[in-house]
Amino acid sequence: MIEEEQKVMHVDINGEDIILPINTDFEIGEDVILLISPENMIVMLEPHESSVRNIIKGIIIGLSLQNNMVKLEIELRKHETLNIYVTQYSREKLKLDLGKMVFIGFKAVSLSLVKG
Repeated sequence: MIEEEQKVMHVDINGEDIILPINTDFEIGEDVILLISPENMIVMLEPHESSVRNIIKGIIIGLSLQNNMVKLEIELRKHETLNIYVTQYSREKLKLDLGKMVFIGFKAVSLSLVKG
């Protein structure tokens, strides 16, 4: 769906409504792949009103240390997964452990689209 007035479009990814800036290179109904760097995602314990337009609920199913950062593997609806990096301080402060429900947020402008 395209909202011309707001200059955004909506992409359905396995039942999640993802908002991003209008891209005229794609047709409505066309298969696309969304790309976002793990560093552009934030982890929240509760969703908050902000400029972050995309907030998705998930469960932490994996934790590992990589290059002094903690890599979180988050399972979303329909068993899709996202990998997100946080500092050890954030992991401890938010008590991010296996099985914890979290909300993943990312700004619409941090997304890229490619044809699927």
